[in-house]
Amino acid sequence: MSIGDQVGTRIREKRVQLRIRQSQLAKMVGVSPSYLNLIEHNRRRIGGKLLTDLAEALTIDIDLLSEDGKSSKVARLEEAAHYHKVETQAESARELATRFPAWSSFLIELDRNVRSLEAKIDALSDRLSHDPQLATSLHEVITTVTAIRATSSILSDSDDIDPMWQMRFQRNISEDSLRLAEEAQALVDYLDADETEARTGTPYEEVEAFLHENDYYFEMIETETPDIDDILNISAIRSTAGRLLARNVLETFQMDATALPLASLIDDLPIQTGLSQLAQKHHCTIPQLMRRLACLPTETVGRDFGMVSMDVTGSILFRKQIDGFHMPRFGSACAYWPIFQALQMPMRFLEDVVIHTGREGGTFHTYSYCEAIQDNIGRPPRLVAHMLFYPHTQEAAQATRVGATCRVCAIAACPSRREPSILGEEL
Repeated sequence: MSIGDQVGTRIREKRVQLRIRQSQLAKMVGVSPSYLNLIEHNRRRIGGKLLTDLAEALTIDIDLLSEDGKSSKVARLEEAAHYHKVETQAESARELATRFPAWSSFLIELDRNVRSLEAKIDALSDRLSHDPQLATSLHEVITTVTAIRATSSILSDSDDIDPMWQMRFQRNISEDSLRLAEEAQALVDYLDADETEARTGTPYEEVEAFLHENDYYFEMIETETPDIDDILNISAIRSTAGRLLARNVLETFQMDATALPLASLIDDLPIQTGLSQLAQKHHCTIPQLMRRLACLPTETVGRDFGMVSMDVTGSILFRKQIDGFHMPRFGSACAYWPIFQALQMPMRFLEDVVIHTGREGGTFHTYSYCEAIQDNIGRPPRLVAHMLFYPHTQEAAQATRVGATCRVCAIAACPSRREPSILGEEL
C-alpha cells in the first residue's frame, strides 16, 4: 500500500498529542529515530507492516493515516456535515477523527439518532393523516368513550331511575369500559410494534414491501414469460387485495419488458437524449420508458432513478423512492411537484429541475407526463400522471423549491400550504 505525502504529518501530530517521544515510538515499531524523523517530515513513503505497527502504537485507525482510502468514520463525519448543511474546511473531518476519536463516534451516533427520529416523525405524520387501521382504532376508542359518557350522564343527572334500568346502565358502562380497555391496548400495541418489522397494514403497503424486497426488478420477466402466480406464491403478500394489486404491477412490468426489451434499450444507456425522442425511437409510450428506467438495476441504466405515479385525485398509485426525495405514503404530496402540472396538461411532456427541501434533500431533474387511458368508449378517459426523477449534479439557473407533504415541510409562507407543519425552519 502506497501512502501519500501527508501521512508523516499525521503520525507526528498524533505522537505529540499522546506525548510520546520520537525515540520511544521508534523503539516501539523497530526503526531508528532518524528514520522515523524522515517519515514524520514526509521524506519517506511507508506502507505495509510498518504503517500497521505505527497505527497500533498510536492507537489510531490505519485508514486515518492513509490518503488512498478514507476511513468509514471520516466519510460518515463528512456525510453528517453535508446532511446538516454545515460548512467545513478540507481535511477537518479527518483531523477531528484523528485527534478526538471519542467525540467523532459521539457525533456519528448523534447524527444516526437524529435521522432515525426524523424518519419516525415522517412515518407517524403519514400514519396519523392516512393510516386506515389507526383511523379505525381511534374512531372505536372515541365512540366507546362517548357511549360511556352518555350513559354516565343519564345516571348522574337522574334521581328517579328505575332500579332495573339502573342495573342495565351500570352493566353497559362496565361492558363499554372493558371494550375501551381492549381497544386502547390494541392501539398501544399497534403504535409500539417493532419498527424493524415492515408495516403491511394495507394492500398497497404489502405490494410496496414486496417490490422493495426485490429492488423493483424481476429478472425472470426479462428473459421469459413466467406465471405471475409463481412469483406471488413465493412472496410475503397474503391478502387477496394485495395479491391483486401485485399482479397488476407485475403484468405491467411484463408488458413494459415486451414493449421495450433490455437488449434494445441497452445501447442508449445511460440516456443522453430526451425521453420523448427515446420513446419514439423504440416505439413505446413515455410511461413505459419511465417505468423501465426506474425499475431496471442502477448499474444497468447508469443512474439512480426514482418514480411516482398518481391518478387525478392525487392518490399515489406507485412510488419508488431514492435518497433525498422523500414522498408521502398515501398521497397529499407537495402541490409544487411537476407531476401536478402534468395532470393539468395531459399528453404533454414536461422537464423541470426541483430542489427538495427535506433534511436530506437535494436538487433533482424531473420528467413528468400524464397519459389519458380510454378504458371504455363513451366515458371520459382515465388520467394517470407519472414523474421520473434523478439527482441533478449540474448548476441549476432556475429550480422550484418543493417538499414532501405540508405536514413535514419547512418552507415558510408557502401559498399552497394545506395544513400547518410540525417542523420549523430551525429544525
